Amino acid sequence: MQSAARIERVTPEPSPKLETRRTGVAFLCLIVATNFVPWMQLSEAGFDVTRPPSASETSLVLLGCLVAVVLVIASWLIGRRVPADPGGIAKARDTGLLLALLSVGANLALATVLRRTAFGRSFAGELKWFAPVWFGLVLPTELAAGFFKGRASIPARRP
Repeated sequence: MQSAARIERVTPEPSPKLETRRTGVAFLCLIVATNFVPWMQLSEAGFDVTRPPSASETSLVLLGCLVAVVLVIASWLIGRRVPADPGGIAKARDTGLLLALLSVGANLALATVLRRTAFGRSFAGELKWFAPVWFGLVLPTELAAGFFKGRASIPARRP
């Protein structure tokens, strides 16, 4: 049995390996998860309880969400591949966080607007204004957030 006097305190030595932050991935998951909220509200637009959504409506909703997932992941990977200086990484982290939060807020705002205005309107009628807003404003914000979060997650050498 060891006594307290014989236990040596060992400090870990810095590893020459690269380290990276994982918060960017968490925010990308938040972006992708909130994409489903307005799309699901859209699928309920004009929803008659006696009639389930058609296969084409369901496919369109799922396709919109999956396209966003693929594009956000691609923009994150592209952001990781672009060379960056250490000072630019800190700016990219802040910019990516701001854009991620803006896209989450925009998704939730769209869901709220759809919830309040879609009663009695058809899926196609709501899609006419929803698609340009979502693909023209929300998705590009998500792609920029993914790119900057990717730049912020470029591995940096430990000091």
